[in-house]
Amino acid sequence: MRRLMLIFILLLSVVSLSLACGSSKTTGEKVVYSHDEAMEWAEKTLNTLSVEEKVAQMVWEQMDGHYIPEDTEKYQYLKRLVEKYGIGGFVLYGGEPHDTAYLLNKLQKASKIPLMVSADFENGCGQQITGAVWFPGNMALGALQDEKLAYKVGKAGAREGRAIGIHWTYSPVVDVQNNPQNPVLSVRSFGEDVEWLSRLSAAQIRGFQENGMLATAKHYPGRGDVELIPGTEFTINRDPLEELTKVELFAFQKAVYAGVGAIMTEHIIIPAMQEGGELPASMSEETIGWIRDKTGFQGIITSDDLWYEKITKNYGAEESCIRAVKTGHDTILKPADAEKTIIALAEAVKNGDISEERIDDSVRRILYWKAKLGLHKQRLVDLDKIDRVVGCREHRELNLQIAQASLTLLNNEGVLPITTDVKELVHISIMREGLERLFPTNEPETLDWQKVATATAAMKRFCVVSGGPGTGKTTTVAKILALLLELFHQAHGLFRLARVARREQAGLSFLSSKLLSTQVWPPAPSAFPIAPTAATWRSFLYPNMSVIQLRPLSVHYGQTEVRLQPPAKILQK
Repeated sequence: MRRLMLIFILLLSVVSLSLACGSSKTTGEKVVYSHDEAMEWAEKTLNTLSVEEKVAQMVWEQMDGHYIPEDTEKYQYLKRLVEKYGIGGFVLYGGEPHDTAYLLNKLQKASKIPLMVSADFENGCGQQITGAVWFPGNMALGALQDEKLAYKVGKAGAREGRAIGIHWTYSPVVDVQNNPQNPVLSVRSFGEDVEWLSRLSAAQIRGFQENGMLATAKHYPGRGDVELIPGTEFTINRDPLEELTKVELFAFQKAVYAGVGAIMTEHIIIPAMQEGGELPASMSEETIGWIRDKTGFQGIITSDDLWYEKITKNYGAEESCIRAVKTGHDTILKPADAEKTIIALAEAVKNGDISEERIDDSVRRILYWKAKLGLHKQRLVDLDKIDRVVGCREHRELNLQIAQASLTLLNNEGVLPITTDVKELVHISIMREGLERLFPTNEPETLDWQKVATATAAMKRFCVVSGGPGTGKTTTVAKILALLLELFHQAHGLFRLARVARREQAGLSFLSSKLLSTQVWPPAPSAFPIAPTAATWRSFLYPNMSVIQLRPLSVHYGQTEVRLQPPAKILQK
């Protein structure tokens, strides 16, 4: 009897684990449909659409995935795009699993043609949805060089996204990190080894698409070795075509051969791919044509955001969208005004500026993928099944495995191993609850917890600052730096700020370009009566790492400048 009970418990555990992660094999759900079935539905549906409905299928507008009351203008706008125009899909940002799924279900019910909802899953579904798993960046997978793990990351993102109603991810990034001075890519790239990058990208693409999510290779034609054109907002890659085909373009070729269903273009200027012109790739027919002509790619080509001022200012809001279609894009991503764009595209077809055959080619591809992903059969999601998949134990354990295994020590300057003297180490959590545990008091309402935390951090040799989205990490780091300056004798050292959160690159750029050469903020607390008015810093961006190294060079007290003289080795990059 005891043995039978043990067997029963083991079987129950196995079933629970399967249900906990919502395996499609367990539920019998079909996630990918055949080419022939998808093509048949696409052709049949295409023949029922008017010109206005066709061009609307090519437009993707951004949307907030959080709960939106139906009586708000925000919801009515989304509903109008669906019911009046027949928009192709939405780009989703943020949300809670059930709220997002409920909202998407409502919009799907209102739509004549199934919506294809997209999102950026470079770090998994958790990058957008609270409670889903947020995986380490591609550089972590690049450090591991494990194709199986790359596949699993794609698979987990696909399963969690599909459980909520998201069908298309703008990932993976296949840009080659071949310029250490490029701060844009950072940990978003698999690395500088194009062979390994291609293998890991291919694995992740399969992980997404074999589990029901359209993957996107971006940012074509590659924004690794780029530089900013002085006086403009455009970046340029001046490499010859021969070099491009060995590196940047090679990575996209490999993605196509791996079966990627979509490619995203970028507003990068590649003179070698144009005859005498310097147009951004998104506006260049020659550049867009290369990926189809040289690789035979038949999937969806989507633009990057077209609301950017550098695009609208140079090419016009609606005119840039018309031009994007002419150059070969199938979908228009986040135009400046979605309604005006749909109207302008329809007018361009009617007046002969764009042929209807050209529109049909794009819409056919879009409808094909909607059917390929099964939206022609089932466009709604079951809210009761969400918790079995989103943030499940299997995905969380995979996340931990990658995070632990990918830790790489590039250079040890005597920091590791950390001394056992715990007095020199402090971990400050920006969360209020964490601060209250660290600094108990009978007067919690009268204290600035972040100020107390930063004052403590300023006294320690090592300080780790953490917190979730919206907890003020950027401003807290600013306070720490200001307090270190106020403790003058503590400001002779070296500080390293590592990216730790979703918008960390912007935060680091802010700290290095704005804060560090301007007024110290905030004003000195009473504990530090003599406060500097400003400081001059030197910052270095470590190649292939999102770490900024900061060293104070001088402190200003009004008109008086005090030069700091740290050890010479600190000056070395």
